[in-house]
Amino acid sequence: MRVLKNDGTLEVFDRRKVEIALEKSGASAHLAHEVTDIVEGRLHESMRTSEIYRLAFETLAEYKPGAAFRYGLKRALLGMGPEGYPFETYVGAVLSSHGHETKLRQILNGKCIQHEVDVVAKKDGKTVMYECKYHNRPGLRCHIQNALYTYARLLDLRDVGVVESGVLATNTKFSYDVIQYAQCAGLGLLGWSYPQVGSLQQLIEAQKLYPVNMLSGVDRHIFYRLHSSSIITVKEFLLATDTRLERAGVHRKAIESMREQAREVMNGNGKH
Repeated sequence: MRVLKNDGTLEVFDRRKVEIALEKSGASAHLAHEVTDIVEGRLHESMRTSEIYRLAFETLAEYKPGAAFRYGLKRALLGMGPEGYPFETYVGAVLSSHGHETKLRQILNGKCIQHEVDVVAKKDGKTVMYECKYHNRPGLRCHIQNALYTYARLLDLRDVGVVESGVLATNTKFSYDVIQYAQCAGLGLLGWSYPQVGSLQQLIEAQKLYPVNMLSGVDRHIFYRLHSSSIITVKEFLLATDTRLERAGVHRKAIESMREQAREVMNGNGKH
């Protein structure tokens, strides 16, 4: 059986990839094997891999709601686009929740030219520039050009002492070349599952700083209006007044039910 990848090419279905994805979401090897058996029985020729993984996590949700919750978080990050500004705002919020003083989209003077830096974060006397690379489709990775560009900007700013270090941040993953280059050059990386300790997923879950579009009533239009109103997380949604939410496009009659859903998300029970 051949399946259709996100890049449009066909490949033979590899059940082990599905099992690994399920295990990373917290399923035991035995449960991942059983769920993949169910998924494999529902495959058809040229089925999209995104549909396969959706089916896998929906099936897993029947056994382990927490895994579906984690899948919903990843999907919400992909749904922030197509523009990258909300992701920059969200990265700033995540860093702020971990004790950083952050500023967004700052114009900084380097040795040679000016640079608009997505996020400038200060903590323990050190200033770090974050270059955010957002993807709105699963399977897309940060490639070496992104790392080279980020490091060149870092050098220009570091030469005049504006920043001490730099980080390339993404909501997906990094190519092997990016990881190899970053380790050699001393460039920081922050991705969905990278580094092994302190990944974006781990930083989010540690402070329960879930994106507001995890709520089922937040479509793309309302998400952008909430973002414009400085509401980017579920926590901020809960703290917002009815008037503020209405101005952001949330229907008055839906506010209380969405707040209840938001409380469930914050409790981490995955019932959203």
